[in-house]
Formats: sequence, C-alpha cells, structure tokens
Amino acid sequence: MKSISFKLEQDVALLEKATKKNVVQLLLLQSGIVKILGSNGFPVYSTQSKAGVFSFNLDILPTDSYTLLVSANHIML
Repeated sequence: MKSISFKLEQDVALLEKATKKNVVQLLLLQSGIVKILGSNGFPVYSTQSKAGVFSFNLDILPTDSYTLLVSANHIML
C-alpha cells in the first residue's frame, strides 16, 4: 500500500478519504493548486483545481511514498 502525507492549507481543503485502494479524495473549499511530491521532494504531479471534490489514484505514480500539498490559487494581476 502506498503511503501519503498531507499538507493542506487551512480553509482550502478537507480530507475526505485517504488511500482506500490508493485513491485519495479531497474536498476543496475553494480553487487551489494540488501538488504531489515524491520522496525526493520534487513534484510528480501538479494541477489547478476548482472547488469541489478532487480525487487522484496513486497507482499511476512510480514510487510508494508521497506528500500531497494543497494551497490556495493566488492570482497575480
């Protein structure tokens, strides 16, 4: 089973369900940036997501240990 740790920016996302059959589900309270970092600290996946449920299957990633970061979408004008 793959292991994942979570770093969720306050008021951006809530953990819905973690690693049931390696699927992670988050409830994003506002639009945000979701990044998954490998054990070396480099991003292996990054996307911008709108508010709502975000799910991701860890099976498509190559190694077994990840950190999932969620932060708010800060738009510079």
